[in-house]
Amino acid sequence: MAAPGQRYRGAGCRPGGAVGCALAVAGAGRRFALRHLFGVAPGKRRANRAVSGAHKGRSGVAHRRRLGQGHAARPADPAGRAAHGRFFLRQTVQIVGCAVRTIGRQKVRTAYPTVLAIGLLWLFAASVWAGGFSVQQARLVRQAEDYFLYADVDYQLPPAVQEALTNNVPITLVVELKVRRARRLQWDEVVIHKKLRYHLRYHALSKHYQVQLEGSGSPRTLPTLEAAVQSLGSLRELNIAAADRLMLGIAYKARLRAYLDFEALPLPLRAVAYLNPQWHLDSPWYRWTFEKS
Repeated sequence: MAAPGQRYRGAGCRPGGAVGCALAVAGAGRRFALRHLFGVAPGKRRANRAVSGAHKGRSGVAHRRRLGQGHAARPADPAGRAAHGRFFLRQTVQIVGCAVRTIGRQKVRTAYPTVLAIGLLWLFAASVWAGGFSVQQARLVRQAEDYFLYADVDYQLPPAVQEALTNNVPITLVVELKVRRARRLQWDEVVIHKKLRYHLRYHALSKHYQVQLEGSGSPRTLPTLEAAVQSLGSLRELNIAAADRLMLGIAYKARLRAYLDFEALPLPLRAVAYLNPQWHLDSPWYRWTFEKS
């Protein structure tokens, strides 16, 4: 089979020039060159009668009325015409692949300043706001046949959260408790896992804040945000579990934390909150051990 540069010489192609070759073959007045490229046998049409007698009977020869000096008509491909279609397809794939790689590199170069700017804003916001949540103390106290939780949590709400509250966006705070029983040669057994969900919202008409424990009765109404935060942080006599779930003479490991629930935020605000470190409010675990009394 002839080399690609020789096959497309009559169409004005350069060896290795895939783009120029494709344009030359697909140009106006080159119907038969396009037929030869895709391996389509020429039909019996009037245009075929214009081919010189020297080339009659030779399939795959394109007709050009005015061939310049030094340009000869393309010879037929003795190995068949299917290879032309494969060559064109291979060159097209290479061109498209090169373009995709170039565009991808340009997008990556363009994304570098954006990523850098987001990182700098993140560090700046984190340095400006150094508050957060922390558990000051916690304990489980047995009263009759149940265990009750007593704890103090320090909530420091950043300006972004306070602004969202004043714009009637409810905030959900979660207090999570885990109690494990230590076992030898095995993973610790989780005997108590409790999540207490508190909802904090602001009413613009009354200019009061409401705090409500999910699953409890009516909410508590407080005049200021400071009073609402203090009410949230003072956990008293919260029924956690029945006393018969724990065994005598066994040491239990308890831990408690508080965090802001991202999934409870409205969907438009959720994406913004993920990118703002002021919304990443999660206290460290407060740990202690106890035995059933």
